Amino acid sequence: MTSSLKVPVVARADYTIWLERFADRTWGHVVFRRWSAHALRRFRDDAKLLVEMQGEPILVTHRPDDARHAKFLRLAGAKHLFTSTDRWGKPLEVHEFT
Repeated sequence: MTSSLKVPVVARADYTIWLERFADRTWGHVVFRRWSAHALRRFRDDAKLLVEMQGEPILVTHRPDDARHAKFLRLAGAKHLFTSTDRWGKPLEVHEFT
């Protein structure tokens, strides 16, 4: 089992983005505190810059039954890569920011 550490890389009033290196890929995590069109535009700009700085796509996971998260991923510009299952056998989608 590989251990990893989430590192906060963007801390804004509306959200925080963490990156994590796991299985030779970069994984992103975000927590929004306030949702607005302005925050979404700023997030897209920050995500684009992080991808450029990393030099590779940033992957995120998504539970298919979470409609709010699905809407966020769509509006933020993430692309669906594949669907798999987690260690408990539940569906889990992997999306990427490029």
